[in-house]
Amino acid sequence: MSEQPRMISVVMSVYNGDRYLREAVDSILNQTFTDFEFIIIDDGSTDSTWEVLTAYAKQDSRILPIRNDENIGLTCSLNKGIALAKGKYIARMDADDISLRDRFAKQVAFMDAHPEVGVCGSWIKFISEGISYIWHYPTDDKNIRCWLLFKTALAHPSIIMRKDLFLKAGLSYDPAYKYAQDHELWVRSSKYCKLANIGEVLLLYRIHNNQVWQRHRTDQIALARYIQLEQVKSLGIQPTVDELNLHYALSMSSFELTNDFVNQAHTWLYKIKAENEKTGSYDELALAKFLGQLWFSLGNAATKLGWWMWETFWQSPLSASADLTWQQKLKFALKCKLRYKPYLWGRIWEQLEKKIKLLFKK
Repeated sequence: MSEQPRMISVVMSVYNGDRYLREAVDSILNQTFTDFEFIIIDDGSTDSTWEVLTAYAKQDSRILPIRNDENIGLTCSLNKGIALAKGKYIARMDADDISLRDRFAKQVAFMDAHPEVGVCGSWIKFISEGISYIWHYPTDDKNIRCWLLFKTALAHPSIIMRKDLFLKAGLSYDPAYKYAQDHELWVRSSKYCKLANIGEVLLLYRIHNNQVWQRHRTDQIALARYIQLEQVKSLGIQPTVDELNLHYALSMSSFELTNDFVNQAHTWLYKIKAENEKTGSYDELALAKFLGQLWFSLGNAATKLGWWMWETFWQSPLSASADLTWQQKLKFALKCKLRYKPYLWGRIWEQLEKKIKLLFKK
């Protein structure tokens, strides 16, 4: 491998990932932006991962394969790769995903044009058998910070980081976080720099049963809850166990839709808004809009509760910040009126859309 410093150091860790590894590596080697080194940590694999990596390294001098004697986990492996990095920027990649060909070109151009940004990700497209949809992360720093209060707001394998900033701030992945290490790092990084996402798909994110978050769900949930707890405390709130459970349920959209739950969720969201107005921890307008949209998402999911949900939604001060389109308002009203009976809803909305389009043509 050449000793010449590169613009980007790509860091990837892989454990028993030979199934998708070639596709992931090829997507990096085929980038239109070619000034990079590719540091790949084999984290103690027992399949053919190491043989695949060494074969690639013989063909392309930009690849530096490193083999761990034993499995030390993603967090420690990434820190090991970052310590070896020589690039101005550090880019992440996972061994089961696919980077689009112009990913690095667009991210380097963005970072060069925005020196205040320390971490930049992108939108991603989920891919698996029978699944294909785009996840639109927020693009600006103020909204990303609001998202981080509930969940991660940057796709880990899509990000690029400014190395000098991370060195000066002493930033790295926290070994205490074996899982959810990215969410914790973005929260900590937000104290030193701005965060951003490029508003287009630059990475294809593969979903399969062997992913870390699928295999270690319980541990990841516990760490995610701790990250959320620390951020809620920064607002001056000492949440009860029930409040923290509620917060996590909202972040994961995992709850039973009852009148009581909707009322409890509203009380909690309004409490966050009120406390932030005192502390100024988050941009007031950005957080109000985020909470308003979260309140609408909850209401839109709970239309089976009927007209009570419609009235409850609009009686809340949170609704004023939801910034809904007239189409969203109309759909919400009809779904509440029908108590969202899918077999009726689809036909009614289809006919209504046709009439609206004809009306505007006239």
